[in-house]
Amino acid sequence: MSQNWKKNIGGGRVEILSFISSPEVRSKGKGFGEQDIIRQAVMSSSHLKDADYIIKITGRIKVLSINYLINLIIKKSAKKKKWVIAEKLFNGHWIHSYCFAAHKDFFDAKFFNEMQKLSEIEGKEYAFEQSLYKLVIEWTKSNYFFHVLFPIQVNGYCGGLGHSYKRNSIKDYIKCFIEAFKINMIHSL
Repeated sequence: MSQNWKKNIGGGRVEILSFISSPEVRSKGKGFGEQDIIRQAVMSSSHLKDADYIIKITGRIKVLSINYLINLIIKKSAKKKKWVIAEKLFNGHWIHSYCFAAHKDFFDAKFFNEMQKLSEIEGKEYAFEQSLYKLVIEWTKSNYFFHVLFPIQVNGYCGGLGHSYKRNSIKDYIKCFIEAFKINMIHSL
């Protein structure tokens, strides 16, 4: 371990958490396990206990636009509104789960309750990204807000499908803008 890592861990800047999922969680699939990891982190982390926003990033990627995301959270926080910030898939009711940010109340009020509901459904196929989309829609109906991230700039690979992430076109930026508009129009209904 490098001296910088030792210094950051010793100084409290870096926190390492680990836990073992129960066999029940593992039997419900990858998406359910992903929710359990987030729940365990929020419950156990001294850093996350005082956080207003939580950024979830999959370990297989490097977020090249992380400064943009952090500055966006700071800007949204200044407006005293509670946001979920993510990149929506354009071909269905899914939200990318490899990188998203949300106000901590989203996790407390919606995310963990949904996990409990899922734990009561046995033998059902479950896609984390579909559940995340449903939760964001419920969140916006509760008079909160969703900000579609313009295509997140990342390096890395999808764990489930094995493809690399590549999205940088103007067409993708326009699609993101349209999706943000559609989802946030729920407020006016």
